[in-house]
Amino acid sequence: MSKKVQVCSADTLNARKKYPFNDEECLLILDECFPGYTEVMTDSGFVSFEKLTYDHKVAQVDMDGNVSFVSPIRYIRKKPSDKLIKFKSDRNIDLMVTKNHQMIVNYNKKIVKIKASEVKKYHKMYSCGMIKSEGRSISWSDRLSIAFQADGTFHSERSDGVFSYMFSFSKQRKIDRLIDICKNGNFKISEVSGKETTGNIKKQRRFIVWSNKFYSKNMHENIKISEIDLDMGRQIIEEMVHWDGSIISDQFYYYSSTVEESVDFYQAVSSICGYSTNKTIQVDDRSDKFSDVHRLFIHKDKISFSMQTSDISEVDYSDYVYCVEVPHGNIITRSGGKVVVTGNCHRDYSKVIENYPRGFILGLSGTPFNDEMNKYFHRVISPIQAYELRDDGYLADFITYCPNTIDAKDVSIKAGDFKRDELESLVVQSAIVGDVVKDYIKYGEERPAVCFAVSVEHSKL
Repeated sequence: MSKKVQVCSADTLNARKKYPFNDEECLLILDECFPGYTEVMTDSGFVSFEKLTYDHKVAQVDMDGNVSFVSPIRYIRKKPSDKLIKFKSDRNIDLMVTKNHQMIVNYNKKIVKIKASEVKKYHKMYSCGMIKSEGRSISWSDRLSIAFQADGTFHSERSDGVFSYMFSFSKQRKIDRLIDICKNGNFKISEVSGKETTGNIKKQRRFIVWSNKFYSKNMHENIKISEIDLDMGRQIIEEMVHWDGSIISDQFYYYSSTVEESVDFYQAVSSICGYSTNKTIQVDDRSDKFSDVHRLFIHKDKISFSMQTSDISEVDYSDYVYCVEVPHGNIITRSGGKVVVTGNCHRDYSKVIENYPRGFILGLSGTPFNDEMNKYFHRVISPIQAYELRDDGYLADFITYCPNTIDAKDVSIKAGDFKRDELESLVVQSAIVGDVVKDYIKYGEERPAVCFAVSVEHSKL
């Protein structure tokens, strides 16, 4: 019996809003990214796709802007099949994505998803989400860590596990703020004598503060992003402004620091608290004594930005592209200091399936089965295995010679595979490399051979 065949993708059907033969019995066969340096928001802050591991939880943003941290369903690493779309402007965006990647835009006062190749200058993109408010508040210890990162130095550690920190100020508002934090947080504080000053140098007052906690200059080590809710996050930004920040207006803050990790921390916090941000760097190459200054601009009243001043172009790109799939919603990405909310690499088959009530669904996937796909299928059929093909005569049998084995349990996983530099450190050992030429002569039967290596250095050995 002959049947009509329609071959197309779920994206095409949904985009055209046409579902041919949807009133008939039919068979549905159900079967996407960024350059590796692009960063994605995680519970550890912004992490590049190249360094993303299964230990990270990714910030998931639904279509209402709500943020939650979730374990990804899968990681994607592949070569692009076409040119990439590049979005670039000085202030708002600096991003490259594959043509079919889903972008979140505001058009005619509606939030919609469209392909990157369909984005126009009249669209607006989103640059932040909003974590749920759960009634949390920043602690006085957290406030002291923010003050320390900005203006403190480590002093000493006592044998009883109490740490002391030194602060030096010339501004009265900072002195008052530190005293207020110590009073409310029950931290011991003592003023110590300072050096005499001459000329136009402002006299500084010096204080020592004691705490049971150790504080780092990297704010990621003081406060965990995954433990921040909306109220706490906004309190963190307000406290930061007391120290290395400036209030340009009620809705516009500026922050700078020579510690890039802490600037990244405040940008991450802002991005889950409904604030649009832009990070820049002022390079100071006068001498090795001077450090670059990292600047952060925070817009409290902006969640989206116009593409009017942006350049949109197609560019060649031949390296690997990466992405991550989250169960529901979208992801927060950063490139060139600019933050953008985009779709994740998950195709939505629900609309297609809804329009084929008499359809039989056959799902083909190269990724592990998950709960999201499970709702579409009644039975999972495992594919034929390599050993079955061998036993049936389709594949040649093999003989394995293994002089030594390695223990890879501590090697990190990136994009679904072992992290190359860590694996290389294991396999370059002489006991593992062995006498490859001697073994080939002994076992190779004078046949052509291919040698697989972890890296260039491994291949040289």
